[in-house]
Amino acid sequence: MARIRTFKPEFLRHEELQKLEKKNKGKYPMFVFMGLWSVCDKQGVFPWKPSSLKLDIYPFLNFNMEDTLNILFESGFIFKFEADNNTYGYVINFEKHQRITGIEGKNPAKYPEPDKEALETHLRHARDTLETHSIDREKEREKEREREMNSFGSKEPTDNNPNSVSKTKKPPLREREPENDMERVEKVYLHNWDILYAKKLVETPEPINNWGQSRKLLKQHFEKKIPPDLIIKALNNAKNDKWVSEKGYSLTMMLSSGVLNNLINGRQNASQSPPKRISKDEIPPDQVKKYFKE
Repeated sequence: MARIRTFKPEFLRHEELQKLEKKNKGKYPMFVFMGLWSVCDKQGVFPWKPSSLKLDIYPFLNFNMEDTLNILFESGFIFKFEADNNTYGYVINFEKHQRITGIEGKNPAKYPEPDKEALETHLRHARDTLETHSIDREKEREKEREREMNSFGSKEPTDNNPNSVSKTKKPPLREREPENDMERVEKVYLHNWDILYAKKLVETPEPINNWGQSRKLLKQHFEKKIPPDLIIKALNNAKNDKWVSEKGYSLTMMLSSGVLNNLINGRQNASQSPPKRISKDEIPPDQVKKYFKE
């Protein structure tokens, strides 16, 4: 029987699951992964019965549930194991996605636990399988960042020798000093992201951010003569802002004009509008003395 579960808004920004979704069109791995939460017991275990699961998870969509489960298994999001002559699945990091309380939390788990050693072996294998793809993606992201930075005036040093073939590649921004104001802001953002990730306030080690858009916004703010130090102050204030945390600490979102102004001014909720100024004409006559001095 399916159970009521919840999900955090930042789950919808999960980068790896969205890449898996894009790579396996028509298999719905991201949405099936979320659907599995409703069929798990309190420890994240569910019966590995693809036909039965299909009745509970998107029964009217035409796809092969077993194929999708295998995609999630090979990618390290779930684990398949045998116990008591039955086959079960385990949602990895289930406790990070759900907080089980009430009667279900007090009662014993419905299904057996997976073997921890076998689970760890599976995770190592999944990480090794995906590592090559991850490295390639990171290289592509770094090239894209360099191209975007170059378009805003942060160009690589050029070699005076026209016959030179190779150029020295800059190390990632985390590992070097910033070369301009845009990189100063981005370095602070990356540093703050690392702090939030260590505290488990964001889900991924790399920021989920539209770098091209955030750089365009930064350029606009610099053209308006907004000092970089003020923007850095806003990013530091945002670390403790509940609304920003719920939105995933996105640099692009924080650089939008209204949110940035609120963060610079240190408002507790970055989404709130500034106080509205009112005139005497907007207040009932018998209340004017309460708000205005003659």
